[in-house]
Amino acid sequence: MITTAPGKNRKILVIDDDPITLKFLKSILSSQGYRVSVAQDGPEAIFCAHLQRPDLILTDIFFPTNALQSSLLWDGFLIVSWLNTLGKANEIPIIIISAETANNYQNLSAALGARAFLPKPLDTKKMLATVRAALTVRRDCHQVSRSLRAG
Repeated sequence: MITTAPGKNRKILVIDDDPITLKFLKSILSSQGYRVSVAQDGPEAIFCAHLQRPDLILTDIFFPTNALQSSLLWDGFLIVSWLNTLGKANEIPIIIISAETANNYQNLSAALGARAFLPKPLDTKKMLATVRAALTVRRDCHQVSRSLRAG
């Protein structure tokens, strides 16, 4: 019996300012068969989301201010808001990851349309299960949509 990795041909964009977190997540997700790209700030994340059309986005909340960026303070919430504005947030499941676990962050994540909020340090098994679940829901929705258009 031939088995394939659960993430075969699925693209995930990981957004975090910490290179160690990016390397860790890329390694874990790649080992499951996902094609992973990374971004380290808001403008790069929006560009990558638009250009690469990922199947799922994992994003941190807070990013350090960069004097070279505009005065706009980028964070995971602003990234999700921009994706909402571009009409991509409904198309692309978003999972927020953060060391900030206050209820108001979790509530804001949900209000903006994030599929889940995962606290750091990440529980790898829970993260992978959450990713699979978000991608499964997305795939099921696309199958229903195609059936309705065909019928």
